[in-house]
Amino acid sequence: MGAFFGKLDVFIANAGVFDGFAKFADVTPTALSEAYDYLLNINVKGSFFGAKAALKETQKTNGNIIFTVSGASFYPDGAGVWYAASKHAQIGLMRQLAFELAPKIRVNAVAPGETLSQVNEVF
Repeated sequence: MGAFFGKLDVFIANAGVFDGFAKFADVTPTALSEAYDYLLNINVKGSFFGAKAALKETQKTNGNIIFTVSGASFYPDGAGVWYAASKHAQIGLMRQLAFELAPKIRVNAVAPGETLSQVNEVF
């Protein structure tokens, strides 16, 4: 990889999807599984796989891994049930990787505030 692209100093796991403030009590049985797979695959599994893919190269550069999380990672009612669960999971992943990969790789998270955007409920 290095010969073609150069070195990798920073990996940022920034991909994510939102659940439109879905409330657990209102979730249909069909949406329960579909939304879980959709949200957690993108928000958590994507972060996990991305960090794993970047590991060898960031070890070479004493690089950084950064997860984009959310206020919903720390507080209730900042999103719907799946989004909050997925962002809490990212915090757990970040903490574990920070512990395992230190001191060679720094692992952190940023939690941007709310942004104005169009929310389309998927589930």
